[in-house]
Amino acid sequence: TLLTNLQSQDVHRNIKPQILSAFGDIALAIGDRFEKYLQHVVAMLQSAMTLSVQQQQQQGADEDVADYNNLLRHGILEAWAGMFNGLSKERAEQYLKPFAPPLLDFVEAIYADKAGQDDGVWKASAALLGDVASTLSAVGVLFQQKQYVQPFLQQLAQDSTTADTANWASQMIQKALRG
Repeated sequence: TLLTNLQSQDVHRNIKPQILSAFGDIALAIGDRFEKYLQHVVAMLQSAMTLSVQQQQQQGADEDVADYNNLLRHGILEAWAGMFNGLSKERAEQYLKPFAPPLLDFVEAIYADKAGQDDGVWKASAALLGDVASTLSAVGVLFQQKQYVQPFLQQLAQDSTTADTANWASQMIQKALRG
């Protein structure tokens, strides 16, 4: 029913990011048993990521669009984080590794959106970067290719509310770079 509600025009749009986030909670709760839902959830997350990037390009000065986009981003990031942390390393490697490049691209789009900047979304983005680096093997090269990662994490490290997350993510990425 959660997937059905995501696709329904009758469900208020502000509920949909919460549904995405709930997928992460479910993955955390049931671990590898979430495997049977992965294909459908990942398809929804990819669609939501595309929508978010499109909204970012179209939002201009519309604060309502920016606010909704940040709700959407937060739900997306929490869903991915729940899957990375809920699935065993073996299952995450098997099922989530192909999505590492688009996830890094998504975080890059979030970082580039200075007009819609949201501290909670930035913190969740940093945490997801750390999750990718700490969970998946041989992803150091992906982080080397993304010039935004270090400045993004350095900026977050300057803020007391996000410093711990940024520092942890930086440590995980450094480990991944060392391979």
